[in-house]
Amino acid sequence: MVQRVASFRNRRYSAYVPAMGYAADVIHGAAFVVDFLTPVAAVATNILNAVAGVAGTPLTVFGNDTADAPYGRNVTNGAGGGITVRGKDYLGQGVSETIGAGAAGKKAFKWIDGIDPFTGAVSVGWGPLLGLPYRMAAVMEEIGNGVEAAPGALVPGSLVDPQTSTTGDPRGTYAPTTPLNGSNRIMAKFQPYNILNANGNGGLHGIQAA
Repeated sequence: MVQRVASFRNRRYSAYVPAMGYAADVIHGAAFVVDFLTPVAAVATNILNAVAGVAGTPLTVFGNDTADAPYGRNVTNGAGGGITVRGKDYLGQGVSETIGAGAAGKKAFKWIDGIDPFTGAVSVGWGPLLGLPYRMAAVMEEIGNGVEAAPGALVPGSLVDPQTSTTGDPRGTYAPTTPLNGSNRIMAKFQPYNILNANGNGGLHGIQAA
């Protein structure tokens, strides 16, 4: 089954489904192919480039969405100082993540609403990790421009409950072996994971984001 990529996603409401065990596009027990489209290369300064920040004063970020990555991607932080990124995932859930200086974030943001600097000038960019539509147990195959490639690296979704600003992405992220350059069409085959935790939380959409 190939994931159909929606041409429009509404950031005004959350489409998160608690304890989601089934979806119309997921066949129980079958592999699931995700189409990541043609993500551009990671750029360390394409959100903020050495912008001076003052602790306690949020930096407003306009027009920063991952139009090239349908399920979002991670955020990287330069050496200027720690930051807290606030935004939404592809489902429209509010997401926040604290990222230290010179570090890469673990969560996939679809939209960024603001960045809270700890101190100093900060450079922030979109990273190389791609978000996933559902929580996956394993990656089986990658297809780059229609040609089979070696599987990339899957970081499984975080099962920490409740999620915090320092936990991983609730659905996980994927680092493809096919280079991100804005032209390479990347797809990958996964095994979906809809298991709930002991509290009855999780499922295909993972633990509710924070």
